[in-house]
Amino acid sequence: SPEMIAMIQSLSADEFLMEFEMVMPTTEDGWNLFFETAFAETESMENTTFEFDRSILTITDYGDVETTNYEFTTLTSFDIGENSLEVEYFDILTCTETELIISTEIYDEDEEGNFSITVTFSK
Repeated sequence: SPEMIAMIQSLSADEFLMEFEMVMPTTEDGWNLFFETAFAETESMENTTFEFDRSILTITDYGDVETTNYEFTTLTSFDIGENSLEVEYFDILTCTETELIISTEIYDEDEEGNFSITVTFSK
């Protein structure tokens, strides 16, 4: 939330070091990296599969199957139709024979803010 960001940025360098066990950022890029990584959570989606077939995305989550459309808007980005994950698009960060990394942002009404999500598929 904006209030939390303002509170963190108002800490002294010593308070920041004690709270986060790292040196306080001094540049805009440093702050952006801090906020992107400091509150990142890793969640296993081991029981979730994403299957892309021409223009249909099938999401299977613990046996529940949901299908929606997807459409490439650029070579590295695609929009997704209505879905329970409330994801509107994905940007492709990496695509190789063994790894696909996609990312998006979603708005969380409870937290009143945007959250970045990165999904890594490996084979």
